[in-house]
Amino acid sequence: MNPAPQNPELAIRAKPRPVRRFSRKAILFGGALLGIVMFAALAFALQTPSYDDGPANELYNVTHKPMADGLEQLPKSYADYKPKLGPPLPGDLGAAYVAAKTANEKKPRNSAALKGVRHKPPQPYTGARQTSHAPPDKNPQA
Repeated sequence: MNPAPQNPELAIRAKPRPVRRFSRKAILFGGALLGIVMFAALAFALQTPSYDDGPANELYNVTHKPMADGLEQLPKSYADYKPKLGPPLPGDLGAAYVAAKTANEKKPRNSAALKGVRHKPPQPYTGARQTSHAPPDKNPQA
C-alpha cells in the first residue's frame, strides 16, 4: 500500500498558535513601573490633610440660636433632675437591697462575732461513695 501523498491542504491538526515571547528587560521595566505607581499612590494616600486656616463659610447662621420656650422650664443638668418614682413593681429589689446594705454596715466584721461558729475541716476524697452518714451498728440484732 502506498501512503497518501502529502498535501499541505489536508492537515489533520490545526496549526499551533505562535508563542509570544517577552524579553526580560520588558518584564523588569513593567514591574519597576508598576512598583513606582504603587509607591506614589501609597505616598499620596498617607499624606496628612491640610486644612484651610481661613474663615469658614457656614451654611447656617450659628451666631444666634433661637431658644424654644419649653427649654427654659427644663432642668439645666441631670444633677438637678429628680425622677418621680411610682410604687415598687413585683420583683423590685430596691428597698430590700438598701435594707440589707444598711444591716451589713451595722454588723461588726471581726472574728469575735463568729466565735460560736465551728468550721468542719475538708475531708480527703477516697473515691468510695458513702451510702449513709450513720455509723454501722457494732451488734446487729438479727
